Order: sequence, then C-alpha cells, then structure tokens
Amino acid sequence: ADAGVLFNNAAGEAGDVAIPSIIRGRNYLVAISTLGKSPAVSRYIRMRLEAEYADLDLMIDLQDEMRSALKDIEPVQERRSRALWSVLRDEEIWRALASDYDLARALAMERYLHA
Repeated sequence: ADAGVLFNNAAGEAGDVAIPSIIRGRNYLVAISTLGKSPAVSRYIRMRLEAEYADLDLMIDLQDEMRSALKDIEPVQERRSRALWSVLRDEEIWRALASDYDLARALAMERYLHA
C-alpha cells in the first residue's frame, strides 16, 4: 500500500486485501471474514448459513409482498414491522417455502396480514 498498490500477503503480516467467503442469492449478498485469521471458519459459517437458509430468497420475496400489502392496510409502522417479524419466526411458513411458495404466501397472509 505504501507504493499505492493493494496487496494480499498470505505469508506474514496482514495485507490490504481481505477476501471474504460470500453467500449470494437473487435478493441478497452476505460476506463473511475472519480478517485472514481462519478462512476455514469463514467457509464453515458460509456452509452452515447456506444449509440453514436455503429458502432465504423465497422468504425475501414473501417479505417484499407482505410489506407492500401491509403498507396498503396498516398505517402504523410498528405494527407492520411486528407482522413481518412474525412471518420470519413462523417455522411452518419456512417449511412451506421449501416446497410450495403459494401455500407459504397464503399462510402468511392469513395469519399476519390483519394482525
């Protein structure tokens, strides 16, 4: 960096470039880094998140739909937020997302659109 050039040093002091482990979906991007101390940990966390949240893109799609619908019927932002968080915490909706988006959407709308 002293000469104006970024570098990555794998054999000594830390360089200027950190290469994170990346999780990328249609609707999101997550970068994980241990600042070069343990690339294996970064990869492990990435793998766990990918496995645990395989349907995250679908949940983001559902949240987007719910936000739009709630804005039309619920003027109080705190109530909209509470409804959206309830959808995120609903294990049955997550299970439905894995196989049937329309079912997950129907459950969310029925349970939380008028909450």
